[in-house]
Amino acid sequence: MKPGVKFKLTFNDKDLMRRLNKVEKSIRSDAAAKGLRAAQNYLIANIKTYYIDNSGLHVDTGNLINSITEDEIQLGKTSWITFGPHAVYAAIHEFGGVIRATHAPYLVFMIDGNLIRTKSVTIPARPYIRPVIDRDGDEALALLGKTIGSIINGEWS
Repeated sequence: MKPGVKFKLTFNDKDLMRRLNKVEKSIRSDAAAKGLRAAQNYLIANIKTYYIDNSGLHVDTGNLINSITEDEIQLGKTSWITFGPHAVYAAIHEFGGVIRATHAPYLVFMIDGNLIRTKSVTIPARPYIRPVIDRDGDEALALLGKTIGSIINGEWS
């Protein structure tokens, strides 16, 4: 290099700010996603434990509790996550209700070796999701905040 030769690096301030904004948005979205999923996974684990220990529901195949999964995650100015059971009979267990014969005159099933024919069956509510949300919802929100804080502080691995 010849003495006295200088090199000049320049950048467009608008371009830099646009790129920094993309990085910031990406980090925000990543932190939000990890925080939301941490809270969701905490609640799902507790729902499964509650279902087995306290709901009064008989665990036969595990299809109902294993159907509790993430539905959708939205990241942006408002971020959210939805999750829940996907088994067709999930709502009747959570909320209760009446099952009526629709494609035949009667519902037909066996109980203790006896054939039962009836026009409807009332299923009592045996909630297994709402009690956990009521009991552990605040802790899940705290976990969401702790996770995002750990990412911001560079403690997340």
